[in-house]
Amino acid sequence: MNIMLFAALIPNSIGIATGIIVGYLFGEKEYEVLYWKCYRNIEIGIAAVIVLDFFLIILSGPILRFFTHDRVIIEIAKDIIWLEAFTLLFKAGNFMFSNSLKGTGDVYYCMALSIVSMWVFGVGAAYVMGVVFDWGIIGIYAGFCMDEAVRCIVMVEEVE
Repeated sequence: MNIMLFAALIPNSIGIATGIIVGYLFGEKEYEVLYWKCYRNIEIGIAAVIVLDFFLIILSGPILRFFTHDRVIIEIAKDIIWLEAFTLLFKAGNFMFSNSLKGTGDVYYCMALSIVSMWVFGVGAAYVMGVVFDWGIIGIYAGFCMDEAVRCIVMVEEVE
């Protein structure tokens, strides 16, 4: 997860900048430009994530061998990197949408959605898949992915 945080830096930064731009445009009542700018920055963020994910997946073997030579740990970590790479596509959307909604003053919706989604999917689904289905750490990360996906989809509906 720490390795994949490097891939999240760029879309997170774009999301913060988008929130600032959206806040300014919202204040100027430039709603059409605001809408276009938000979706344009999502495209840029997702493109950045795809490029960074590609390089991190390709370099995952050497990076992981720097920390351990245990093949079992490396294989599990590679699976987690793949799941995290997929999750980052949704995180890019979440960075943009949540910061855009915050820029328009809609802070409570993002907070409430995050709390509910994290408890239902980030904790609940992760427990079910990781412990009940006995998928282990892969199931837990799949639950985290579900959390990000649900938040992104629900925020898309709120923005539109």
